[in-house]
Amino acid sequence: MPRNLAGRQITDLFDAPALKSPEHKAALTILTNVSAAILGANPSLHALVCVKHANISLEHGHSEVSAWGYLIYAIVLIEQGRYAEAYEFGRLAMDLDEKMGCAVVSSKVKSSFAVFISPYREPLRRSFAYLAQAHRAGREAGDLQFASYSLLHGITNRLSHGVALGAVSEEIERSLPFLQRTSDVMSGLIVTSSKQMIANLRGCTLGHHTLSDGVFDEDEFSATLGAPNHEFMAAFYHIQRAQLAFLYGDHERALALIALAEPLRPYLANMWMSTEVPFYASLILLALYPSRAPGDEQARCASEIARRAADVAAWAESCPENFRHKHLLISAERARASGDDAAATDLYEAAIKAAQESGFLHHEALSNELAARFHLAKGRTKIARMYMADAAHGYARWGAEAKVAQLHGKYLELAPRGAAAMESARPARRTASPGPGEDLALATIAKASQASSGELSIENSRLYGALEEKVRERTAELEEARAKLVRLEREAADKRRAGGFAREIEEALAGAMRALARALGQDESSSRPSLTFDSGVEIGKLHEELSQRFPDEEMARIGGRLQHIFENQEELDAALRLVSKATDRALAVTREIMSLCSIEGGPPLRPAG
Repeated sequence: MPRNLAGRQITDLFDAPALKSPEHKAALTILTNVSAAILGANPSLHALVCVKHANISLEHGHSEVSAWGYLIYAIVLIEQGRYAEAYEFGRLAMDLDEKMGCAVVSSKVKSSFAVFISPYREPLRRSFAYLAQAHRAGREAGDLQFASYSLLHGITNRLSHGVALGAVSEEIERSLPFLQRTSDVMSGLIVTSSKQMIANLRGCTLGHHTLSDGVFDEDEFSATLGAPNHEFMAAFYHIQRAQLAFLYGDHERALALIALAEPLRPYLANMWMSTEVPFYASLILLALYPSRAPGDEQARCASEIARRAADVAAWAESCPENFRHKHLLISAERARASGDDAAATDLYEAAIKAAQESGFLHHEALSNELAARFHLAKGRTKIARMYMADAAHGYARWGAEAKVAQLHGKYLELAPRGAAAMESARPARRTASPGPGEDLALATIAKASQASSGELSIENSRLYGALEEKVRERTAELEEARAKLVRLEREAADKRRAGGFAREIEEALAGAMRALARALGQDESSSRPSLTFDSGVEIGKLHEELSQRFPDEEMARIGGRLQHIFENQEELDAALRLVSKATDRALAVTREIMSLCSIEGGPPLRPAG
């Protein structure tokens, strides 16, 4: 590849000449057709196909499928840890796809960029849009395989990002009919497994240990894992089950499940899901580390943790938005296991903040839970209470009712005083402003740190300083969230008063009805079932329905209006999500502050000298 680049920059390849040789065009077509199948059947052979495909384009020029060759070559570079270079080839592939407009590879390029390349350089949430585009492109071109893949990864990427479980469930229900129509067994099985994972977290299965719910039989489902060419699906299943086992504290079972996933990682070819293995393997081993036998086993365990942590650290350097919080959480757990309490305190707090900034809600909750357990083990009950309340509230916002219930039952001693066990962690109704609390100064809230008979022993000034900083940050967060809430609510109200969204929707649908009446040769006043618009229905679905009924010239007119509505709806939805997030956070901080204020006073705590 370097020789064939001939000193050119990757971006220069966009303007390469067209491929003229019929033989090379035929070769690229064959390599394109077999590449996806080879990835699932023989990962090592896949690398050879990728390099051959890209080299033909580099040497002889571009055909309409050259974008796919550059994309799959980028996957090889990801496997080699050359993330920046891989991203450049991936972006080249996306740009060429737009330039060439080749329906044969468009869905392949977009979905593979979202799954294999983008997460190592861009925030994971961007993959959602790429995958939606890939699905549409696949349906339009009849590439049902990659249209199905894009639905599958849209669901699993959302799960990995910590998107609210209810929203992911809705995405699954929208996707399953298409997967059933296309008979994509592999994608259907993984989506079904994901559906049951969500059911488990929401408390709708027969227990923490199973995906069975009385209708779905996990034993019957798992029996399919050993079938030929099911390694890809088996990898997803074992990773998801390991995640659940770790979340519920069944670390030995989690270790066994992640060990089953490890030899299957080559079938994932470093797609996003494969990065979950080093992250959870590190946390599982660190949870078990104190109980590991001394000697060789202890050394082997430490070496394994270091190897996994190094992978996550490299990814964090390449894409902090997706991996920095994971690297920090592993580092916090390593500090805890080594007895470096001061470092662990700082690192847990940094992991929480990083997860919050990147929008990984479930990992923010997990980081709070591990921090709470760390402080509880050190006898710092009041600090542990604060972290555990955050953890329970985060899990509740995620929609993991079963996990919240487990915390309620397992950590009764951390229930906020003057309230039912951890009731303050439940999502609050957004019917009022955040309420009092923003005026509370550090001197008032510092009662959370008061010790009676040495119950809360803070060993050094660094730990005390970390606690002070946490309280200051929460007070600032409350003020910021309250201001943001007021501002965004005003903006949303202004948009509604302007009537822009509603009017655009009404006009587009009225035009659609008139066009439909004309197409059917009927008077517009005819009595017919009317099309209705529900704000929860995707504009894309409406567009698809209309496109099946109207001629191209009508859709050209209607399509522009629908796109305008879609863009405005996304803007409003984003604003409302920010309002919801700001309100939830403000109310959570308020509850904590009010709970802390109910603690009886005592002599101010001073840093240990």
